Amino acid sequence: MPMNTVLSQRIEQLRPMLPGLEADLDSLLRNTGESAGTIRASDTQLCAEIQAWLQAERMAETPQFIVVMGCLSMAEFMAVTGRLKKQDHLLMLEADSSAVLRFIQLNLVERWLRDQRIGLAVGHRKETVKQQFFSLYHPKRDPEIVFLDTGRSRPDDHAFYMETLREIREEIRLDVFNAGTLVCRGPLWQFNTLINLPLLATHPGIRALEGLFGGRPALVVGAGPSLNEALPLIKQQADRFVIISTGTALRPLRECGIRPDLVVAVDGSHLIRPQFETECSDLFFSCSSLVYSDITNKFRGIFSGGLEASPLDHWIDERIAPRGMMYAGGTVTCSAMYLAALMGCPTVCTVGLDLCFLDDGTTHAGGTMYDGHRNDPRSLIQVPGNYRAAVSTTQQFQCYIDLIRDFVARTPQSTFVNLNSDGARIPGMTLAPIGALAEFAGETFDAYAVIENAHQAFRPVGLDALRAELREVRNQLDTIQGRSREGAELCNRIVMHLKAPQADTLEQIRPCVDQLSELEDELEAAKTSNIFTRMSLWPAFYEFSAHQNDHEESTVESQSETFHRFRKLYEQVAGASKWTRDALDQVLGRWAKEESVTDEAAQTGLRKVNR
Repeated sequence: MPMNTVLSQRIEQLRPMLPGLEADLDSLLRNTGESAGTIRASDTQLCAEIQAWLQAERMAETPQFIVVMGCLSMAEFMAVTGRLKKQDHLLMLEADSSAVLRFIQLNLVERWLRDQRIGLAVGHRKETVKQQFFSLYHPKRDPEIVFLDTGRSRPDDHAFYMETLREIREEIRLDVFNAGTLVCRGPLWQFNTLINLPLLATHPGIRALEGLFGGRPALVVGAGPSLNEALPLIKQQADRFVIISTGTALRPLRECGIRPDLVVAVDGSHLIRPQFETECSDLFFSCSSLVYSDITNKFRGIFSGGLEASPLDHWIDERIAPRGMMYAGGTVTCSAMYLAALMGCPTVCTVGLDLCFLDDGTTHAGGTMYDGHRNDPRSLIQVPGNYRAAVSTTQQFQCYIDLIRDFVARTPQSTFVNLNSDGARIPGMTLAPIGALAEFAGETFDAYAVIENAHQAFRPVGLDALRAELREVRNQLDTIQGRSREGAELCNRIVMHLKAPQADTLEQIRPCVDQLSELEDELEAAKTSNIFTRMSLWPAFYEFSAHQNDHEESTVESQSETFHRFRKLYEQVAGASKWTRDALDQVLGRWAKEESVTDEAAQTGLRKVNR
């Protein structure tokens, strides 16, 4: 059978899985002969980015969403799909439909397309690209998005897809991200926020920093490779700036004998712990509520801020003095720049904001947690540089460049100066060499003392009411846990009856179904009663609804499967309730212990006075 006939038949089978591709394929198929399927040398090659991705280590439990610019060769497709894990997805972007046709000729893609493991977006229609992206992207799984460029796209095609991907990124961040992260990151957010709550309620928010340094310049310290060159100059000029350090830059600053006036972190991951393996007890910390909870107690005091995407922050601020919202723009350096502007600094200088790598792939300054780490230069992309036409960076850093550009454009009250000897160009920032640091300095002043006074002036409010409400939530979760276990047992009884049905099976299971109906009403009410139960129970209900089949047949087997799923739901709800209840017990116990210590100290002082 001629190759074009075989291909025509395959295309007919693939049409439902290739929306928007029909006209291009029809045109090409009319002019495609048997020779089209000949294997070329290029079909057996792997591009550098694919090779680097195949060799890179990855966390087994982290799903990946791989976006490939340009169709894969036969060898690349076999290598990439051979490494895909069950939870991974692959999206190929290709403007040339003839390249897609050849890709289909040489690769058996039917199973992958049918199972929705891979997707193809062809041509210059943003709607098609977005449709394919979101048909594969599952925010509840919290995938790591990986971008790979085969280098086969024309410059105008590459520019189109990069612009479309930037729009998709914004849609994920602003729309899908909020719902997805409550499912994927919600437990981590909730745990860290709960454990941090005694500190959040008894220390000031970032509003206490507002306007503290009108007319004074700030220096935001990032951890790019150029920080090595900047450290001696920072030490000389430290008392003429408000020094704001990112967590990554803290260790190099301390090793150089520099005490920053404020340290900033927003990330809830335990992976940031090594950034703070240095002396912190004399430092003030500005952080998000959900920052990794093991580090907040290391500091002399904190100034916390909420995140707009976190419902817990809105709940907290309704019960204590509103703390203010922290800007989270992808990179913590942008959060530090936001704080500098909030404090009234008209000039905000940055050092170590390279957002690119040295020619040898070096990613960060010496002394940081990434000291010695290098990216494979073959895996990097090129972006405009400050002093060179192009510098090497990653897709992630390119996103940071765009986010900082947008932030600078929205913050006209401050002038942002990028002090750098190399680095990626950030539109909107004034560029100056590192040696010009003194030109932007102010008169000598004690920024640390000003921040210390603002911290000491804070007086907490609403603590008794907050603790009382937490105890009520704790007791409610305890009840939900017990009732959900009862629900799981009822489902188990029903399943056992359905496995061996008798004439009176319906009579046997009816009381169980009635009790489950009551339980369902209770859980529905519990989900909306307060934010803690909503965030605790949401992931379980989200997964349950995602796998719900609205067209189940009314057979014994399908009914049995339905109650199997309900049993799993109740078991997960019970587990989630216990998890949050235990976290609340930890918080309330810690609070009670601190109150006991305070009362004991007060009584000791009173006895000394009486003597």
